[in-house]
Amino acid sequence: MNGIYFVCMAVAHFFSLKYPILFIYYNVPFYAYQDKIISFAVVAYVALFFEASRKIELRSTAIKLFVLG
Repeated sequence: MNGIYFVCMAVAHFFSLKYPILFIYYNVPFYAYQDKIISFAVVAYVALFFEASRKIELRSTAIKLFVLG
């Protein structure tokens, strides 16, 4: 479920779609290059959650990286 949310967030940031659920601060000015960086960083989280959903031993590591990241 987290992976789906992060995919939607990455798409929204990549195409600069300002939806309140997908943007934490949706009512502040932003730059397009920042959105591109965020969207590519989110793809890493998607891969992390996908692998953690498939391998139980990675779940605690995924949670720790998510909290620290």
